[in-house]
Amino acid sequence: DAEKVDLWLMREMFGELKDGDAAEAIPVPRGCQRGTQGGEFYKTDGGGDWARACSACEQAIQMHRHDGPPERDAIVLKLELAKIRVLLEANQLSSVLNQIDGLLFSPHHAANANVTVDGGKDGLHLSNTYGKFLPYAVEAAWRLGQWTRLEYICNQKIQNTYKTYDLDGQYRVCVGRAMLSLTKLAQDTSSFASIRANIEEARGAIMTSLSKTSHESYVRSYPFLLRLHVLREIEVAAASLHLANNAPPCRPLDLRLLAASAAPAGWNWLCRLDLTAPDVPSVGLVVHTRLALARIAGDASTEGDLLLTLGRVARKRGDLRAAEASLVRARSVFAGCSGGPQAGEVQVQLAKLTYAQGDTGAALRMIEPEERLFL
Repeated sequence: DAEKVDLWLMREMFGELKDGDAAEAIPVPRGCQRGTQGGEFYKTDGGGDWARACSACEQAIQMHRHDGPPERDAIVLKLELAKIRVLLEANQLSSVLNQIDGLLFSPHHAANANVTVDGGKDGLHLSNTYGKFLPYAVEAAWRLGQWTRLEYICNQKIQNTYKTYDLDGQYRVCVGRAMLSLTKLAQDTSSFASIRANIEEARGAIMTSLSKTSHESYVRSYPFLLRLHVLREIEVAAASLHLANNAPPCRPLDLRLLAASAAPAGWNWLCRLDLTAPDVPSVGLVVHTRLALARIAGDASTEGDLLLTLGRVARKRGDLRAAEASLVRARSVFAGCSGGPQAGEVQVQLAKLTYAQGDTGAALRMIEPEERLFL
């Protein structure tokens, strides 16, 4: 039994370090088949194969449901959290919210989660480990633009308990609260102070994590550096919107002009994306934030450009499902704002996607109306 515990701890350690190959290489104890799914999850999660990672996680959850408490609850909780994170990385945001609702309000979890209700469902407070799911619900809500739901989660479910979360959870909640305040900035200028306060809290959480990982490897610290970029862009967007709302004549913020600005306070979006690692999680971390900012500012053209970028990166990486979802959304956005040449570029990317799926004839037919792009 002690040997099994040691092997499981080693697997978990390598998994947390994103070393899926090492986790999978650790031998599975005789008569214990659960390690196969654990190693498969760590390997596919670290490699960005979200579909296989989610499948491996589901299999591991089903196997551990036969364990007795408290071992079952502790392991299943970690696996459920891992599955939620995988769904979030795969951009299946509605699934994230539905899964979390199902977990928090299922009879099994409600009986074992010490959930207290004060004044009905709207007064729900979670005083247990299942509150760890809520930061993921916060991120899914703002990325979907579901501001009413985000406000309910932040003000009714979480309130001030987010300070008891781990650093990653604190960061996600603070970013969500900053985004929520950003949507109210046009009607309530006092929201600007709330945005700055939440950004400072999020930055503090990142710097604590960065100080722990920077001396180990650049690979481990890189995601935290990207998060600092994200916070800076939210900060600049908030300041620009605040000025636009208070300096007559009041004009909507043009994110395209701000992105192209050569001023020191400019965002320099293209440069940041060029320097970002060319993989979907890294680019997505920046692009998803910009998508939310573009929607808040009502800049449909920039929103379409960002979706096009996300679809192009996903296609080149081989994540065809994510690429198709982003490109279809980009086409819909450009159709509503007279996208011009960019709408044609979306069609070309969809044709390349169709070709990658093995339908050469359909791909050729798709690009025939766009031949002018190659002249």
